[in-house]
Amino acid sequence: MLAIEAARATAERIAALRQNIFRNAAYTRDLQAVETEPEAARLLISASNSADNFMVLGILRMAIDKRWNQVVQAGIRHFGEHPTSAAIQELWHLTTGRSAI
Repeated sequence: MLAIEAARATAERIAALRQNIFRNAAYTRDLQAVETEPEAARLLISASNSADNFMVLGILRMAIDKRWNQVVQAGIRHFGEHPTSAAIQELWHLTTGRSAI
């Protein structure tokens, strides 16, 4: 019974984090066209260089869903000390079972 409650609590936390982090994330044709981690990394660099944080969040959403570790790491570095960075790290940990990036 405790395992079920723990799993439910984890699922609820993941849902809450996804809502909070990605509520303003971009979803564009450029993002829809991405099929590989290197493509996502290039798009992340472009979005970061143009200070398009909504696009960065959209890329991170995709990277987390597809388990693209290098892109997630780069996205976390993009946000630096901002609380968004910690939230992304927590979401990554909960969805992959990895305690550190």
